[in-house]
Amino acid sequence: MLPLCSTALALCLGAFLSATPSSAAVLRLGVVTTTEPGFAATTVTPVVSEMEKLRPDDVVHVVQIAEHDLLNDIERERPDLLICSAWCFLNVLNDIGAHPVATRKTDRAASAVASIGAALVVRSDRTDLRTLEDLRGKKAAATLPHSVDGYPAVRLMLREKGFSDEKFFSGVNFLTFTVPDVLSAVLSGDADVSILPACALERAQEEGLVEPGLLRVIGLPPDGALACSRSTALYPDITAGILPWTPNELTRDFLTALLESGHADGYEWVATSDLRSVSNLYQELHLGRWAVLDDTSLSGLWKRYGRYAVFALLLVLLLIANEYRLKRLVEHRTAALTKTLREKELLARKEEAARERLASLERMGAISQLCAMIAHELKQPMGAVLNFLAVLRMRSGESIKDDPVAERAMEGAQNEARRMAEIVDRVRGYAKRQRRTPEPVDLGRTIDEALSHLKPGPQTTVRREVAPNVFVAGDPLELELLVLNLVKNAVQALDAAEGGTVTVKLARTDEFGAVLSVTDDGPTLSDEIFAKLLKVSESVKEGGLGLGLAIVRNIVDEHGATLTIERLPERGLRVTVRFDTLNPNDPDNEPADDRP
Repeated sequence: MLPLCSTALALCLGAFLSATPSSAAVLRLGVVTTTEPGFAATTVTPVVSEMEKLRPDDVVHVVQIAEHDLLNDIERERPDLLICSAWCFLNVLNDIGAHPVATRKTDRAASAVASIGAALVVRSDRTDLRTLEDLRGKKAAATLPHSVDGYPAVRLMLREKGFSDEKFFSGVNFLTFTVPDVLSAVLSGDADVSILPACALERAQEEGLVEPGLLRVIGLPPDGALACSRSTALYPDITAGILPWTPNELTRDFLTALLESGHADGYEWVATSDLRSVSNLYQELHLGRWAVLDDTSLSGLWKRYGRYAVFALLLVLLLIANEYRLKRLVEHRTAALTKTLREKELLARKEEAARERLASLERMGAISQLCAMIAHELKQPMGAVLNFLAVLRMRSGESIKDDPVAERAMEGAQNEARRMAEIVDRVRGYAKRQRRTPEPVDLGRTIDEALSHLKPGPQTTVRREVAPNVFVAGDPLELELLVLNLVKNAVQALDAAEGGTVTVKLARTDEFGAVLSVTDDGPTLSDEIFAKLLKVSESVKEGGLGLGLAIVRNIVDEHGATLTIERLPERGLRVTVRFDTLNPNDPDNEPADDRP
Protein backbone atom coordinates (compact mmCIF):
# COMPACT_ATOMS: atom_id res chain seq x y z
CA MET A 1 0.00 0.00 0.00
CA LEU A 2 1.33 3.44 -0.94
CA PRO A 3 1.75 6.00 1.87
CA LEU A 4 -0.98 8.38 0.70
CA CYS A 5 -2.40 10.45 3.54
CA SER A 6 -6.10 11.23 3.64
CA THR A 7 -7.21 14.82 4.33
CA ALA A 8 -8.47 13.91 7.76
CA LEU A 9 -5.19 12.33 8.83
CA ALA A 10 -3.17 15.28 7.54
CA LEU A 11 -5.31 17.70 9.58
CA CYS A 12 -4.98 15.44 12.62
CA LEU A 13 -1.21 15.34 12.35
CA GLY A 14 -1.00 19.10 11.95
CA ALA A 15 -3.15 19.65 15.02
CA PHE A 16 -0.98 17.39 17.16
CA LEU A 17 2.25 19.04 16.01
CA SER A 18 0.99 22.61 16.62
CA ALA A 19 -0.23 21.78 20.13
CA THR A 20 3.03 20.42 21.48
CA PRO A 21 4.31 22.35 24.55
CA SER A 22 8.01 23.14 24.43
CA SER A 23 8.72 21.67 27.90
CA ALA A 24 6.79 18.37 27.59
CA ALA A 25 8.34 14.98 26.80
CA VAL A 26 7.48 13.91 23.26
CA LEU A 27 6.37 10.39 22.40
CA ARG A 28 6.63 9.74 18.66
CA LEU A 29 3.93 7.47 17.19
CA GLY A 30 4.82 6.40 13.66
CA VAL A 31 1.82 5.79 11.42
CA VAL A 32 1.99 4.33 7.91
CA THR A 33 -1.17 5.73 6.42
CA THR A 34 -3.54 3.86 4.15
CA THR A 35 -6.28 4.69 1.67
CA GLU A 36 -8.90 3.34 4.10
CA PRO A 37 -11.66 5.97 4.60
CA GLY A 38 -11.67 7.41 8.11
CA PHE A 39 -8.49 5.60 9.13
CA ALA A 40 -7.30 8.40 11.46
CA ALA A 41 -10.66 8.66 13.26
CA THR A 42 -11.24 4.93 13.69
CA THR A 43 -7.69 3.77 14.42
CA VAL A 44 -5.18 6.51 15.31
CA THR A 45 -7.12 9.10 17.32
CA PRO A 46 -8.55 6.69 19.96
CA VAL A 47 -5.09 5.29 20.68
CA VAL A 48 -3.55 8.77 21.00
CA SER A 49 -6.31 9.81 23.40
CA GLU A 50 -5.71 6.79 25.65
CA MET A 51 -1.92 7.39 25.62
CA GLU A 52 -2.41 10.98 26.74
CA LYS A 53 -4.60 9.75 29.60
CA LEU A 54 -1.99 7.24 30.73
CA ARG A 55 0.90 9.72 30.36
CA PRO A 56 -0.54 13.19 31.05
CA ASP A 57 2.91 14.77 31.35
CA ASP A 58 3.92 13.67 27.87
CA VAL A 59 2.82 14.78 24.45
CA VAL A 60 2.14 12.22 21.71
CA HIS A 61 3.27 13.30 18.25
CA VAL A 62 2.00 11.36 15.23
CA VAL A 63 4.78 10.95 12.65
CA GLN A 64 3.80 10.20 9.08
CA ILE A 65 5.79 7.25 7.57
CA ALA A 66 5.80 6.72 3.81
CA GLU A 67 5.37 3.07 2.82
CA HIS A 68 7.47 3.38 -0.35
CA ASP A 69 10.43 4.57 1.79
CA LEU A 70 9.44 2.73 4.95
CA LEU A 71 12.77 1.70 6.43
CA ASN A 72 14.56 4.97 5.64
CA ASP A 73 11.75 7.02 7.16
CA ILE A 74 11.80 4.93 10.36
CA GLU A 75 15.59 5.30 10.67
CA ARG A 76 15.29 9.05 10.10
CA GLU A 77 12.24 9.79 12.28
CA ARG A 78 13.09 7.23 15.01
CA PRO A 79 9.47 6.76 16.23
CA ASP A 80 8.92 5.15 19.63
CA LEU A 81 5.78 3.29 18.53
CA LEU A 82 4.47 2.06 15.17
CA ILE A 83 1.06 1.40 13.59
CA CYS A 84 0.89 0.01 10.04
CA SER A 85 -0.49 -2.80 7.92
CA ALA A 86 0.57 -6.36 8.66
CA TRP A 87 2.66 -6.37 5.49
CA CYS A 88 4.54 -3.17 6.42
CA PHE A 89 5.13 -4.41 9.93
CA LEU A 90 6.54 -7.68 8.57
CA ASN A 91 9.17 -5.70 6.63
CA VAL A 92 10.14 -3.68 9.71
CA LEU A 93 10.25 -6.83 11.82
CA ASN A 94 12.64 -8.54 9.41
CA ASP A 95 14.95 -5.61 8.67
CA ILE A 96 14.98 -3.53 11.87
CA GLY A 97 13.78 -5.93 14.54
CA ALA A 98 10.37 -4.49 15.50
CA HIS A 99 8.04 -6.49 17.76
CA PRO A 100 4.22 -6.57 17.24
CA VAL A 101 2.08 -6.27 20.36
CA ALA A 102 -1.50 -6.06 19.04
CA THR A 103 -3.57 -6.52 15.87
CA ARG A 104 -6.72 -4.63 14.87
CA LYS A 105 -9.83 -6.80 14.44
CA THR A 106 -13.11 -5.94 12.83
CA ASP A 107 -16.33 -6.83 14.64
CA ARG A 108 -17.30 -8.89 11.58
CA ALA A 109 -14.31 -11.30 12.06
CA ALA A 110 -13.95 -14.10 14.59
CA SER A 111 -10.15 -13.76 14.93
CA ALA A 112 -7.65 -10.92 14.67
CA VAL A 113 -5.22 -13.06 12.61
CA ALA A 114 -8.03 -13.82 10.09
CA SER A 115 -9.75 -10.45 9.81
CA ILE A 116 -9.32 -9.23 6.23
CA GLY A 117 -9.44 -10.73 2.75
CA ALA A 118 -10.50 -9.93 -0.82
CA ALA A 119 -13.78 -10.26 -2.68
CA LEU A 120 -14.36 -10.62 -6.45
CA VAL A 121 -17.37 -8.37 -7.11
CA VAL A 122 -19.41 -8.39 -10.36
CA ARG A 123 -22.69 -6.84 -11.42
CA SER A 124 -25.69 -8.96 -10.57
CA ASP A 125 -27.05 -8.64 -14.10
CA ARG A 126 -23.96 -10.36 -15.56
CA THR A 127 -25.42 -13.83 -15.87
CA ASP A 128 -22.34 -14.94 -17.81
CA LEU A 129 -20.22 -14.50 -14.69
CA ARG A 130 -21.23 -17.17 -12.20
CA THR A 131 -18.05 -19.02 -11.29
CA LEU A 132 -14.37 -18.31 -10.96
CA GLU A 133 -13.76 -19.99 -14.32
CA ASP A 134 -16.10 -17.46 -15.96
CA LEU A 135 -13.75 -14.64 -14.94
CA ARG A 136 -10.84 -16.01 -16.97
CA GLY A 137 -9.71 -13.48 -19.57
CA LYS A 138 -11.92 -10.68 -18.18
CA LYS A 139 -10.87 -7.14 -17.23
CA ALA A 140 -10.41 -6.41 -13.51
CA ALA A 141 -10.08 -3.33 -11.30
CA ALA A 142 -8.32 -3.39 -7.92
CA THR A 143 -6.85 -1.21 -5.23
CA LEU A 144 -3.10 -0.85 -4.81
CA PRO A 145 -1.13 -3.92 -6.11
CA HIS A 146 0.49 -4.76 -2.74
CA SER A 147 -2.59 -4.50 -0.48
CA VAL A 148 -3.01 -7.74 1.46
CA ASP A 149 -6.79 -7.55 1.15
CA GLY A 150 -6.64 -6.94 -2.63
CA TYR A 151 -4.94 -8.32 -5.70
CA PRO A 152 -2.19 -10.38 -3.89
CA ALA A 153 -4.81 -12.39 -1.97
CA VAL A 154 -6.67 -13.10 -5.24
CA ARG A 155 -3.47 -14.16 -7.00
CA LEU A 156 -2.62 -16.71 -4.29
CA MET A 157 -6.19 -18.04 -4.35
CA LEU A 158 -6.00 -18.48 -8.17
CA ARG A 159 -2.65 -20.24 -7.89
CA GLU A 160 -3.96 -22.62 -5.22
CA LYS A 161 -6.89 -23.51 -7.49
CA GLY A 162 -4.55 -24.36 -10.36
CA PHE A 163 -4.89 -21.21 -12.47
CA SER A 164 -2.11 -19.06 -13.90
CA ASP A 165 -2.46 -16.12 -11.54
CA GLU A 166 -0.49 -13.60 -13.61
CA LYS A 167 -2.35 -14.39 -16.87
CA PHE A 168 -5.82 -15.11 -15.50
CA PHE A 169 -7.25 -11.65 -16.19
CA SER A 170 -6.82 -9.96 -19.57
CA GLY A 171 -5.80 -6.85 -17.64
CA VAL A 172 -5.89 -5.33 -14.16
CA ASN A 173 -6.47 -1.57 -13.63
CA PHE A 174 -5.03 -0.49 -10.26
CA LEU A 175 -6.92 2.44 -8.71
CA THR A 176 -6.25 4.44 -5.54
CA PHE A 177 -9.46 4.27 -3.50
CA THR A 178 -11.86 1.42 -2.99
CA VAL A 179 -14.78 3.86 -2.82
CA PRO A 180 -15.59 5.30 -5.22
CA ASP A 181 -12.86 4.32 -7.75
CA VAL A 182 -12.96 0.50 -7.75
CA LEU A 183 -16.73 0.29 -7.17
CA SER A 184 -17.41 2.76 -9.97
CA ALA A 185 -15.26 0.71 -12.41
CA VAL A 186 -17.46 -2.39 -12.17
CA LEU A 187 -20.73 -0.39 -12.00
CA SER A 188 -19.85 1.60 -15.12
CA GLY A 189 -18.68 -1.47 -17.04
CA ASP A 190 -15.08 -0.28 -17.31
CA ALA A 191 -14.18 -3.53 -15.56
CA ASP A 192 -15.90 -6.92 -15.63
CA VAL A 193 -14.89 -7.59 -12.02
CA SER A 194 -13.66 -5.47 -9.12
CA ILE A 195 -11.32 -6.74 -6.41
CA LEU A 196 -12.50 -5.19 -3.13
CA PRO A 197 -11.47 -5.73 0.47
CA ALA A 198 -13.83 -8.18 2.16
CA CYS A 199 -16.78 -6.36 3.84
CA ALA A 200 -16.22 -3.23 1.69
CA LEU A 201 -19.34 -4.04 -0.38
CA GLU A 202 -21.43 -4.60 2.73
CA ARG A 203 -20.29 -1.29 4.26
CA ALA A 204 -21.04 0.59 1.03
CA GLN A 205 -24.53 -0.90 0.98
CA GLU A 206 -25.08 -0.05 4.68
CA GLU A 207 -23.99 3.54 4.06
CA GLY A 208 -26.28 3.81 1.03
CA LEU A 209 -23.42 4.21 -1.46
CA VAL A 210 -24.51 1.17 -3.43
CA GLU A 211 -27.98 -0.16 -3.91
CA PRO A 212 -28.36 -3.62 -2.34
CA GLY A 213 -28.60 -6.41 -4.90
CA LEU A 214 -26.84 -4.40 -7.61
CA LEU A 215 -23.52 -6.20 -7.07
CA ARG A 216 -22.66 -9.71 -5.90
CA VAL A 217 -19.53 -11.60 -4.79
CA ILE A 218 -18.17 -14.67 -6.60
CA GLY A 219 -16.75 -16.86 -3.89
CA LEU A 220 -17.68 -17.81 -0.34
CA PRO A 221 -20.79 -16.59 1.45
CA PRO A 222 -20.62 -15.20 5.01
CA ASP A 223 -19.48 -17.85 7.49
CA GLY A 224 -18.23 -18.17 11.04
CA ALA A 225 -14.78 -16.80 10.16
CA LEU A 226 -16.07 -13.57 8.62
CA ALA A 227 -19.61 -12.21 8.49
CA CYS A 228 -19.08 -10.94 4.95
CA SER A 229 -18.86 -12.55 1.52
CA ARG A 230 -15.29 -13.16 0.39
CA SER A 231 -13.30 -14.93 -2.34
CA THR A 232 -9.93 -15.50 -0.69
CA ALA A 233 -8.32 -16.66 2.53
CA LEU A 234 -8.21 -14.31 5.53
CA TYR A 235 -5.20 -12.45 6.92
CA PRO A 236 -4.36 -10.17 9.90
CA ASP A 237 -5.26 -6.48 9.62
CA ILE A 238 -3.49 -3.34 10.94
CA THR A 239 -0.68 -4.20 13.41
CA ALA A 240 0.74 -2.08 16.25
CA GLY A 241 4.16 -2.68 17.77
CA ILE A 242 7.35 -1.37 19.28
CA LEU A 243 10.86 -0.85 17.94
CA PRO A 244 14.21 -2.01 19.37
CA TRP A 245 14.77 1.34 21.10
CA THR A 246 11.31 1.59 22.70
CA PRO A 247 11.52 1.75 26.61
CA ASN A 248 9.80 -1.06 28.52
CA GLU A 249 7.39 1.20 30.45
CA LEU A 250 6.29 2.83 27.20
CA THR A 251 5.61 -0.61 25.72
CA ARG A 252 3.32 -1.43 28.66
CA ASP A 253 1.44 1.86 28.36
CA PHE A 254 1.12 1.50 24.57
CA LEU A 255 -0.44 -1.99 24.86
CA THR A 256 -2.79 -0.71 27.57
CA ALA A 257 -3.86 2.25 25.40
CA LEU A 258 -4.53 -0.07 22.46
CA LEU A 259 -6.69 -2.41 24.49
CA GLU A 260 -8.54 0.48 26.25
CA SER A 261 -9.31 2.35 23.03
CA GLY A 262 -12.47 0.21 22.81
CA HIS A 263 -14.63 -0.39 19.80
CA ALA A 264 -14.28 2.49 17.40
CA ASP A 265 -16.54 2.24 14.36
CA GLY A 266 -16.56 -1.56 14.47
CA TYR A 267 -12.83 -2.12 15.24
CA GLU A 268 -10.93 -3.23 18.34
CA TRP A 269 -7.31 -4.11 19.20
CA VAL A 270 -6.40 -7.68 20.24
CA ALA A 271 -3.11 -8.66 21.87
CA THR A 272 -1.95 -11.12 19.16
CA SER A 273 0.74 -10.99 16.51
CA ASP A 274 0.77 -13.95 14.12
CA LEU A 275 2.08 -12.67 10.78
CA ARG A 276 2.91 -16.03 9.25
CA SER A 277 0.01 -16.05 6.77
CA VAL A 278 1.08 -12.64 5.40
CA SER A 279 4.69 -13.78 5.15
CA ASN A 280 3.66 -16.93 3.26
CA LEU A 281 1.46 -14.87 0.91
CA TYR A 282 4.16 -12.45 -0.19
CA GLN A 283 6.89 -15.08 -0.23
CA GLU A 284 4.79 -17.35 -2.47
CA LEU A 285 4.06 -14.48 -4.90
CA HIS A 286 7.65 -13.11 -4.78
CA LEU A 287 6.46 -9.69 -3.68
CA GLY A 288 8.18 -7.07 -1.55
CA ARG A 289 11.48 -8.24 -0.13
CA TRP A 290 11.05 -11.54 -2.02
CA ALA A 291 10.76 -9.81 -5.40
CA VAL A 292 14.49 -10.40 -5.90
CA LEU A 293 13.65 -14.06 -6.54
CA ASP A 294 12.36 -13.00 -9.96
CA ASP A 295 15.46 -10.93 -10.73
CA THR A 296 17.52 -12.98 -13.21
CA SER A 297 20.23 -10.37 -13.74
CA LEU A 298 23.77 -11.16 -12.67
CA SER A 299 23.59 -8.76 -9.77
CA GLY A 300 20.24 -10.19 -8.66
CA LEU A 301 21.46 -13.76 -8.91
CA TRP A 302 24.64 -12.87 -7.04
CA LYS A 303 22.65 -11.11 -4.33
CA ARG A 304 20.45 -14.18 -3.83
CA TYR A 305 22.88 -16.98 -4.38
CA GLY A 306 26.30 -15.37 -4.03
CA ARG A 307 27.12 -16.89 -0.66
CA TYR A 308 25.92 -20.29 -1.85
CA ALA A 309 28.01 -19.95 -5.00
CA VAL A 310 31.08 -19.08 -2.93
CA PHE A 311 30.41 -22.03 -0.64
CA ALA A 312 29.88 -24.33 -3.64
CA LEU A 313 33.07 -23.02 -5.26
CA LEU A 314 35.03 -23.62 -2.07
CA LEU A 315 33.53 -27.08 -1.84
CA VAL A 316 34.45 -27.81 -5.47
CA LEU A 317 37.97 -26.54 -4.91
CA LEU A 318 38.20 -28.70 -1.81
CA LEU A 319 36.98 -31.72 -3.76
CA ILE A 320 39.43 -30.95 -6.58
CA ALA A 321 42.27 -30.59 -4.08
CA ASN A 322 41.27 -33.83 -2.41
CA GLU A 323 40.98 -35.55 -5.80
CA TYR A 324 44.42 -34.25 -6.75
CA ARG A 325 45.80 -35.46 -3.43
CA LEU A 326 44.25 -38.88 -3.92
CA LYS A 327 45.49 -39.00 -7.50
CA ARG A 328 49.01 -38.14 -6.43
CA LEU A 329 48.82 -40.71 -3.63
CA VAL A 330 47.55 -43.36 -6.06
CA GLU A 331 50.25 -42.45 -8.57
CA HIS A 332 52.91 -42.62 -5.87
CA ARG A 333 51.70 -45.97 -4.59
CA THR A 334 51.18 -47.27 -8.13
CA ALA A 335 54.71 -46.22 -9.04
CA ALA A 336 56.06 -47.92 -5.92
CA LEU A 337 54.05 -51.06 -6.68
CA THR A 338 55.12 -50.99 -10.33
CA LYS A 339 58.74 -50.61 -9.29
CA THR A 340 58.40 -53.50 -6.85
CA LEU A 341 56.77 -55.70 -9.50
CA ARG A 342 59.41 -54.70 -12.05
CA GLU A 343 62.17 -55.56 -9.60
CA LYS A 344 60.42 -58.82 -8.81
CA GLU A 345 60.11 -59.65 -12.51
CA LEU A 346 63.76 -58.72 -13.05
CA LEU A 347 64.82 -60.96 -10.19
CA ALA A 348 62.62 -63.73 -11.57
CA ARG A 349 64.21 -63.35 -15.02
CA LYS A 350 67.69 -63.31 -13.51
CA GLU A 351 66.85 -66.38 -11.45
CA GLU A 352 65.46 -68.13 -14.53
CA ALA A 353 68.54 -67.16 -16.56
CA ALA A 354 70.77 -68.39 -13.76
CA ARG A 355 68.89 -71.68 -13.66
CA GLU A 356 69.14 -72.04 -17.43
CA ARG A 357 72.85 -71.20 -17.36
CA LEU A 358 73.42 -73.62 -14.50
CA ALA A 359 71.57 -76.32 -16.40
CA SER A 360 73.58 -75.46 -19.52
CA LEU A 361 76.83 -75.54 -17.61
CA GLU A 362 75.88 -78.83 -16.02
CA ARG A 363 75.05 -80.23 -19.47
CA MET A 364 78.21 -78.79 -20.98
CA GLY A 365 80.21 -80.19 -18.07
CA ALA A 366 78.68 -83.58 -18.57
CA ILE A 367 79.35 -83.41 -22.31
CA SER A 368 82.94 -82.24 -21.65
CA GLN A 369 83.50 -85.20 -19.32
CA LEU A 370 81.96 -87.51 -21.90
CA CYS A 371 84.15 -86.04 -24.65
CA ALA A 372 87.23 -86.38 -22.46
CA MET A 373 86.32 -90.00 -21.75
CA ILE A 374 85.71 -90.70 -25.45
CA ALA A 375 88.96 -88.96 -26.45
CA HIS A 376 90.85 -90.93 -23.82
CA GLU A 377 89.34 -94.20 -24.97
CA LEU A 378 89.89 -93.39 -28.68
CA LYS A 379 93.54 -92.46 -28.25
CA GLN A 380 94.79 -96.05 -28.29
CA PRO A 381 92.39 -97.32 -31.03
CA MET A 382 93.42 -94.43 -33.28
CA GLY A 383 97.08 -95.22 -32.67
CA ALA A 384 96.41 -98.84 -33.46
CA VAL A 385 94.66 -97.89 -36.70
CA LEU A 386 97.70 -95.84 -37.73
CA ASN A 387 100.00 -98.71 -36.88
CA PHE A 388 97.86 -101.20 -38.81
CA LEU A 389 97.92 -98.87 -41.83
CA ALA A 390 101.72 -98.59 -41.57
CA VAL A 391 102.08 -102.39 -41.37
CA LEU A 392 99.73 -102.77 -44.31
CA ARG A 393 101.81 -100.30 -46.37
CA MET A 394 105.05 -102.12 -45.39
CA ARG A 395 103.63 -105.55 -46.36
CA SER A 396 102.32 -104.19 -49.61
CA GLY A 397 105.70 -102.81 -50.49
CA GLU A 398 106.19 -101.70 -54.04
CA SER A 399 103.13 -103.61 -55.22
CA ILE A 400 100.75 -100.97 -53.95
CA LYS A 401 102.27 -98.45 -56.35
CA ASP A 402 101.00 -100.59 -59.21
CA ASP A 403 97.42 -99.92 -58.02
CA PRO A 404 96.89 -96.10 -57.88
CA VAL A 405 93.43 -96.44 -56.35
CA ALA A 406 94.66 -98.58 -53.51
CA GLU A 407 97.64 -96.28 -52.94
CA ARG A 408 95.34 -93.24 -52.87
CA ALA A 409 92.93 -94.97 -50.50
CA MET A 410 95.84 -95.98 -48.25
CA GLU A 411 97.18 -92.41 -48.19
CA GLY A 412 93.70 -90.97 -47.53
CA ALA A 413 93.08 -93.38 -44.70
CA GLN A 414 96.39 -92.44 -43.10
CA ASN A 415 95.70 -88.71 -43.45
CA GLU A 416 92.18 -88.95 -41.97
CA ALA A 417 93.42 -91.16 -39.17
CA ARG A 418 96.13 -88.62 -38.31
CA ARG A 419 93.52 -85.83 -38.44
CA MET A 420 91.24 -87.77 -36.11
CA ALA A 421 94.18 -88.32 -33.79
CA GLU A 422 94.87 -84.57 -33.76
CA ILE A 423 91.21 -83.87 -32.96
CA VAL A 424 91.33 -86.38 -30.13
CA ASP A 425 94.51 -84.77 -28.82
CA ARG A 426 92.85 -81.35 -29.01
CA VAL A 427 89.80 -82.56 -27.07
CA ARG A 428 92.06 -84.00 -24.45
CA GLY A 429 93.93 -80.70 -24.35
CA TYR A 430 90.65 -78.83 -23.75
CA ALA A 431 89.82 -81.20 -20.98
CA LYS A 432 93.22 -80.54 -19.44
CA ARG A 433 92.96 -76.77 -20.11
CA GLN A 434 95.97 -76.87 -22.42
CA ARG A 435 96.43 -74.18 -25.04
CA ARG A 436 98.76 -74.36 -28.05
CA THR A 437 101.01 -71.49 -28.99
CA PRO A 438 99.36 -69.35 -31.73
CA GLU A 439 100.99 -69.46 -35.16
CA PRO A 440 100.41 -67.59 -38.41
CA VAL A 441 97.48 -69.16 -40.29
CA ASP A 442 96.47 -68.44 -43.89
CA LEU A 443 92.68 -68.10 -43.68
CA GLY A 444 92.26 -68.67 -47.41
CA ARG A 445 94.07 -71.97 -47.21
CA THR A 446 92.08 -72.88 -44.06
CA ILE A 447 88.83 -72.20 -45.91
CA ASP A 448 89.94 -74.44 -48.76
CA GLU A 449 90.84 -77.23 -46.34
CA ALA A 450 87.44 -76.96 -44.63
CA LEU A 451 85.53 -76.94 -47.92
CA SER A 452 87.41 -80.01 -49.09
CA HIS A 453 85.76 -82.04 -46.33
CA LEU A 454 82.25 -80.78 -47.19
CA LYS A 455 79.80 -82.75 -49.32
CA PRO A 456 76.76 -80.50 -50.11
CA GLY A 457 73.53 -81.90 -51.52
CA PRO A 458 72.82 -81.94 -55.25
CA GLN A 459 70.68 -78.79 -55.11
CA THR A 460 73.04 -76.82 -52.86
CA THR A 461 75.90 -74.74 -54.27
CA VAL A 462 78.87 -73.40 -52.29
CA ARG A 463 80.50 -70.25 -53.71
CA ARG A 464 83.95 -69.15 -52.64
CA GLU A 465 85.12 -65.49 -52.66
CA VAL A 466 88.43 -65.46 -50.81
CA ALA A 467 90.99 -62.64 -50.75
CA PRO A 468 94.62 -63.89 -50.87
CA ASN A 469 97.27 -63.53 -48.16
CA VAL A 470 95.01 -63.01 -45.18
CA PHE A 471 96.98 -64.20 -42.13
CA VAL A 472 95.82 -64.41 -38.53
CA ALA A 473 97.47 -65.71 -35.37
CA GLY A 474 95.82 -68.87 -34.14
CA ASP A 475 95.48 -72.62 -34.37
CA PRO A 476 95.03 -74.03 -37.89
CA LEU A 477 92.90 -76.96 -36.79
CA GLU A 478 90.57 -74.81 -34.66
CA LEU A 479 90.12 -72.28 -37.45
CA GLU A 480 89.39 -75.12 -39.88
CA LEU A 481 86.77 -76.46 -37.43
CA LEU A 482 85.33 -72.93 -37.20
CA VAL A 483 84.91 -72.61 -40.96
CA LEU A 484 83.69 -76.18 -41.32
CA ASN A 485 80.99 -75.76 -38.68
CA LEU A 486 79.73 -72.47 -40.14
CA VAL A 487 79.57 -73.74 -43.70
CA LYS A 488 78.18 -77.13 -42.69
CA ASN A 489 75.33 -75.51 -40.75
CA ALA A 490 74.43 -73.37 -43.78
CA VAL A 491 74.60 -76.32 -46.16
CA GLN A 492 72.48 -78.51 -43.90
CA ALA A 493 69.88 -75.73 -43.63
CA LEU A 494 69.67 -75.43 -47.44
CA ASP A 495 69.61 -79.20 -47.95
CA ALA A 496 66.61 -79.34 -45.65
CA ALA A 497 64.94 -76.49 -47.63
CA GLU A 498 65.35 -78.02 -51.11
CA GLY A 499 68.68 -76.35 -51.87
CA GLY A 500 70.13 -72.93 -52.44
CA THR A 501 73.46 -71.09 -52.46
CA VAL A 502 76.00 -70.73 -49.67
CA THR A 503 78.56 -67.94 -50.14
CA VAL A 504 81.84 -68.08 -48.23
CA LYS A 505 83.58 -64.72 -48.42
CA LEU A 506 86.89 -63.54 -46.97
CA ALA A 507 87.76 -59.86 -47.39
CA ARG A 508 90.07 -57.34 -45.85
CA THR A 509 88.56 -54.37 -44.05
CA ASP A 510 91.90 -52.57 -43.70
CA GLU A 511 95.59 -53.40 -43.32
CA PHE A 512 95.04 -55.08 -39.95
CA GLY A 513 91.51 -56.43 -40.21
CA ALA A 514 89.54 -59.05 -42.12
CA VAL A 515 86.00 -60.36 -42.27
CA LEU A 516 84.92 -63.94 -42.82
CA SER A 517 81.22 -64.26 -43.72
CA VAL A 518 79.05 -67.27 -44.49
CA THR A 519 75.75 -66.31 -46.16
CA ASP A 520 72.88 -68.51 -47.29
CA ASP A 521 69.62 -67.73 -49.09
CA GLY A 522 67.53 -70.18 -47.12
CA PRO A 523 64.12 -69.48 -45.59
CA THR A 524 63.72 -66.72 -43.02
CA LEU A 525 64.11 -67.99 -39.47
CA SER A 526 61.36 -67.43 -36.93
CA ASP A 527 62.03 -65.24 -33.87
CA GLU A 528 62.10 -68.32 -31.62
CA ILE A 529 64.70 -70.18 -33.71
CA PHE A 530 66.77 -67.04 -34.25
CA ALA A 531 66.75 -66.42 -30.48
CA LYS A 532 68.16 -69.92 -29.95
CA LEU A 533 71.04 -69.15 -32.33
CA LEU A 534 72.09 -66.31 -30.07
CA LYS A 535 72.34 -68.55 -27.00
CA VAL A 536 75.21 -70.84 -26.11
CA SER A 537 74.36 -74.56 -26.16
CA GLU A 538 70.90 -74.01 -27.74
CA SER A 539 70.39 -76.22 -30.81
CA VAL A 540 68.03 -75.30 -33.63
CA LYS A 541 68.09 -78.86 -34.96
CA GLU A 542 65.76 -81.54 -33.70
CA GLY A 543 67.79 -83.82 -31.42
CA GLY A 544 70.86 -81.51 -31.58
CA LEU A 545 73.09 -81.00 -28.56
CA GLY A 546 73.95 -77.39 -29.35
CA LEU A 547 77.71 -78.08 -29.44
CA GLY A 548 78.32 -76.75 -32.95
CA LEU A 549 77.75 -73.08 -32.12
CA ALA A 550 79.29 -73.57 -28.70
CA ILE A 551 82.50 -74.77 -30.38
CA VAL A 552 82.34 -71.91 -32.87
CA ARG A 553 81.92 -69.27 -30.15
CA ASN A 554 84.70 -70.81 -28.10
CA ILE A 555 87.11 -70.77 -31.09
CA VAL A 556 86.10 -67.17 -31.92
CA ASP A 557 86.77 -66.09 -28.33
CA GLU A 558 90.10 -67.93 -28.22
CA HIS A 559 91.29 -66.05 -31.33
CA GLY A 560 90.16 -62.58 -30.10
CA ALA A 561 87.59 -62.31 -32.90
CA THR A 562 83.93 -61.23 -32.81
CA LEU A 563 80.93 -63.23 -34.03
CA THR A 564 77.74 -61.68 -35.46
CA ILE A 565 74.61 -63.52 -36.57
CA GLU A 566 71.96 -61.57 -38.51
CA ARG A 567 68.83 -62.26 -40.51
CA LEU A 568 68.82 -60.80 -44.01
CA PRO A 569 65.95 -58.46 -44.99
CA GLU A 570 64.33 -60.78 -47.52
CA ARG A 571 65.50 -64.32 -46.64
CA GLY A 572 68.53 -66.18 -45.43
CA LEU A 573 71.13 -65.78 -42.71
CA ARG A 574 74.62 -64.29 -42.50
CA VAL A 575 77.27 -65.25 -39.92
CA THR A 576 80.21 -62.85 -39.73
CA VAL A 577 83.55 -63.30 -37.92
CA ARG A 578 85.91 -60.32 -37.66
CA PHE A 579 89.62 -61.02 -37.17
CA ASP A 580 92.70 -58.98 -36.45
CA THR A 581 95.20 -59.90 -39.21
CA LEU A 582 99.00 -60.19 -39.33
CA ASN A 583 101.26 -58.24 -41.69
CA PRO A 584 101.61 -60.45 -44.83
CA ASN A 585 104.97 -58.86 -45.71
CA ASP A 586 106.57 -60.08 -42.52
CA PRO A 587 108.49 -63.34 -43.36
CA ASP A 588 107.88 -64.57 -39.80
CA ASN A 589 104.15 -64.61 -40.52
CA GLU A 590 104.38 -67.30 -43.21
CA PRO A 591 102.55 -70.40 -42.00
CA ALA A 592 104.53 -73.59 -41.54
CA ASP A 593 103.67 -76.21 -44.16
CA ASP A 594 103.74 -79.16 -41.81
CA ARG A 595 100.23 -80.40 -42.36
CA PRO A 596 99.77 -83.63 -44.34
